[in-house]
Parts: sequence; structure tokens; C-alpha cells
Amino acid sequence: MAESDPSGNFRMKRTNLERVIEQYVRLVNALQDDEYFDTVVIPLLGARDVLFDKWHHLTKEQRNMVWQADAALVQKWRIVAQMLPADCSDPRRWWWLLDKGPQVREKAEEY
Repeated sequence: MAESDPSGNFRMKRTNLERVIEQYVRLVNALQDDEYFDTVVIPLLGARDVLFDKWHHLTKEQRNMVWQADAALVQKWRIVAQMLPADCSDPRRWWWLLDKGPQVREKAEEY
């Protein structure tokens, strides 16, 4: 969908799903500072839930962006593990189970 900016140029309008991808990537990158991770983890996991639920709507390029962010998230699993609430009952949503270690991502592929 195109829209005009104030200068009259047309640009593509970002979808809500694109915003969620951008938010997810930004929040994964924000996990670099141990002091502020507590404000990032739950919104990050919520954004990943949305992407999981809408996966079939993502383009190949968008899926690659999410996979790259997922790989970074798995590397930061110890930070995430400190803030996880009670167990998630869906093992396919591995990001909620990172307190059990990075291997949960691989195990989720079995489902």
C-alpha cells in the first residue's frame, strides 16, 4: 500500500506485522545491557508470539530477519532466563523456555 509523504513522494506504508518484526529485532538487540533487560524481555517474547501466530503471512525476507533475531536471542538465553515467568505449555514457542537452555530452539523443530 502506498502513501504520499509531505514532499509528495510515494513510499510503501508499513504494515503492523512489519512493525512487530522491527520491534522484535530492536528488543533482541537491546538485550545487551544486563541492567535494563527486565523491561525488554516480556515485550520481546510477546512480539515473538505474534510472529509465531502470523508466520504464514511473512515473506521469505521477513522470515530471514526473524530467524537472524532468533539466533541472536538464543545466544542471550541466560539474560532471558532470568525474567521468564512460569513454564509455557507449548514447546513450539521455544522463546518462553530459554531458561532450560538454547537447545529448546532445536527441540521445538521436532513438533
